[in-house]
Amino acid sequence: MKKITLFIALAIMLGLHANAQKGLTAGTKAPSFAGVDQNGKEISLQGLLKQHKSVVLFFYRGQWCPYCNLHIKEL
Repeated sequence: MKKITLFIALAIMLGLHANAQKGLTAGTKAPSFAGVDQNGKEISLQGLLKQHKSVVLFFYRGQWCPYCNLHIKEL
């Protein structure tokens, strides 16, 4: 019983010290990044913004995820 109590207390203490990252709010400029698209071509945020007015970044986890599939239908 003491081990369980100690484990729970330790988990709570570690959880309280975790640094949560804040997301961007609407209208905030995103930091510059680069990556590879689905065709293997290198892309960057700056390059996309030169071609288009705005950019939407969507992480599609796969067809197995029913929530992702519902979300992608709305896009």
